[in-house]
Amino acid sequence: MVFRDFGDQEKLAPLPRKLDVSGMPKGDRAPAGDISYYSPTGSLVLYYRDVGYWDGIVRLGRLDDSLTPIADLPDGSQGIVERMEYGG
Repeated sequence: MVFRDFGDQEKLAPLPRKLDVSGMPKGDRAPAGDISYYSPTGSLVLYYRDVGYWDGIVRLGRLDDSLTPIADLPDGSQGIVERMEYGG
């Protein structure tokens, strides 16, 4: 995935295909540290600043560490996202 900055508040990367969001809420808040899917563009989003509520946001998880490395990623940075399951 190739990430780019958007609005000095988030890093986003287009996914290879859109996710099925049927049955999900219309939108959600996106506080700093959230990992979300933005359904209108089919992008994975890492928020490093609060952006408030937006239609189309589907919250997927949270970042546990400092957000500074996310905010400092230059456009074009590549990343790998792997699915993890919590068995707690």
